[in-house]
Amino acid sequence: MDNVRQLEMVVRAADLGGFAAAAKHMNITPSAVSRGIAELERTLRISIFNRSTRWIRLTDEGRELYHRSLDVLDRLKAIRVMANTVDKQVTGTIRVGIMPPLSRHVVMPQLAGFLDAYPKAIQSENIDVLLHVGDPPPSRLIARKLGQGRPAAYASPAYIARYGELKDPDDLSAHRCLAFKPAWLAKPYVRWSFTKGAKAKTIKIDPAIVSMDREALIVGAISSVGIIFMACFDPALIETARPTVP
Repeated sequence: MDNVRQLEMVVRAADLGGFAAAAKHMNITPSAVSRGIAELERTLRISIFNRSTRWIRLTDEGRELYHRSLDVLDRLKAIRVMANTVDKQVTGTIRVGIMPPLSRHVVMPQLAGFLDAYPKAIQSENIDVLLHVGDPPPSRLIARKLGQGRPAAYASPAYIARYGELKDPDDLSAHRCLAFKPAWLAKPYVRWSFTKGAKAKTIKIDPAIVSMDREALIVGAISSVGIIFMACFDPALIETARPTVP
């Protein structure tokens, strides 16, 4: 049992005249108070109270312990008051690793508001937390899902005007598809999944271009090179391309 809790039992029992009254004050059972004080007596090898069926009385050693316990509890109370009155504002260094799409189009637009709210937080080059899109690379890091992006197939209006609109995901077989391959994977993402209502369909595409550079693929879609499939964070893609599969 916590020694501070046991000291509080001694003080309450002495002040209130019994274990039952101390237990009521501390919102525990009388037997818990009795056990706690008995355990403290065994630990310190002293007798704290003289007991009878009707009363308890501090021994000489118990009286010395009582006064020292008051001092400990007062100091602890002062520490708690100090802890509750210190500045609660976030301070220190935040080390964040961010994938470029998240950094450019999600985090940076919100950073001014964050720094306004927490002006004492500063940026550093080392990493405490990593914000990542997609399946995490193999590592010993603990991963936690923060949200779910909804990927879609995108193409520029000029590409659609030249090669025709897609009526169904199966139509992708007749189009130029641009596939993303993360550096930590052996193969690119070639299985594109689509959902409409309760129906889901996964298409295995035959990519015309494979790249580890996500931004290059976005530029390719905007420039009418072909169709890409990804969760969109880039405003330029939203403005100049559109989902191709209804």
